[in-house]
Formats: sequence, structure tokens, C-alpha cells
Amino acid sequence: MADNRLLEELLTLERAALDCWARGDTAGYAATLAEGATYFDHVTPERLHGRAAVETHVRAFAGQIDVPRHEIVGPAVHQDGDIAVLAFNWDPYDAEDRLIVRWNATSVYGRAGGRWRILHAHWSMVPKG
Repeated sequence: MADNRLLEELLTLERAALDCWARGDTAGYAATLAEGATYFDHVTPERLHGRAAVETHVRAFAGQIDVPRHEIVGPAVHQDGDIAVLAFNWDPYDAEDRLIVRWNATSVYGRAGGRWRILHAHWSMVPKG
């Protein structure tokens, strides 16, 4: 698969998950994870292991997120067989169309049975400055 085609396929998955997240539906993001996925974000003091652990973590944010508009900025993908690393910035905007905070994001995807699932995700806030 050509890099551009793979990039678009993975971006479609990320956008769908982030569209859910932006409406406060954290289950939509969790559904993209592989069963044994690992995860870090800005509030996890240690790596989370397994979809159930990540679902429990993100469920705390359910219904609390309201992002009217968001953008994936500067995406890049690298593929090696059935593994692909997608890196990008995520820019969520408030109701006045102001950037809330820029995020660095990395999603490591694995393909099994023709379907891509997130094996590892890492989210970190970009310091304002």
C-alpha cells in the first residue's frame, strides 16, 4: 500500500475516533484500540496496558468534552509490514474558534485480518509559548 493511501486510511480511523472524542464520546476512541494496547497521556503516571484499562481511564472524561471543531495537523506515517506509526498534531478549538491546546500524538497501528487497530498511543500537550 502506498504511503499516501495508508495515511488516508489511518487518518480516516483517527478522525472518526476524534470526532467521537470531541463530542464527549470516549467509547468511540477506545473502540479503535487492540485488545492488548498500551497508552500514555499527560495524566497517566504509568503506562496503561490493555483496552479495558484505557477504556476505564478515558471513561472519566465522557460527557465532559465539547470541541466544536478540530484539526489533524502535519500527519506522517511510516509502515513496516503490518505495523504503521502515525504521528500528528491535534488542534481542538472552542466555541469561539480559539485553539484550546495543541497535542502531540503518536498512534502505532497493527493490521490483523485486514483491519488496523491501535497497538500503542501516546498523547502529550504542547507547551504554550
